[in-house]
Amino acid sequence: MALNTESIVPQLRRDFETLVEYVSGPASAEHDVYTVELHLFQRLLALGAALLGLFFRTRAAARPPTPVGSDGQPMACQARRSVRYLSIFGALWVARHYFTATGQPSSTPLDAELSLCLRPRIPICCANGGPTATRSRPIGGTAGIRVNSGSNRFSV
Repeated sequence: MALNTESIVPQLRRDFETLVEYVSGPASAEHDVYTVELHLFQRLLALGAALLGLFFRTRAAARPPTPVGSDGQPMACQARRSVRYLSIFGALWVARHYFTATGQPSSTPLDAELSLCLRPRIPICCANGGPTATRSRPIGGTAGIRVNSGSNRFSV
């Protein structure tokens, strides 16, 4: 799997510039606030998912050091395996190096480096960027997020 940030990063910049044009360009006079807010929300979720995908691709590009099994023998790299990760932006597939050895549990070092697990921790942040809570949830569960009306704060 080739890392191709040369095409991803310019596209992300174009997508952001398109959003800026949407809210500040001449066509913005034709939209009401509900339409603009909904469009921004949908596009920012997509942009966040693309940026998180870029993060995963960047981190998975380099092959990690070969893990050693409990018997002291180096494990063989079988290729890359994907795991589904549920983020606040939606589900993403993360391809990472996968190591095996006879009689040993398999190893995916990137999982430990990025804290990927079956129960991802999702930070819930205030508008000022400070974390207010972290809630663990199983894959396929709900985050239990409520937005307090009249404020930019989230609660769990």
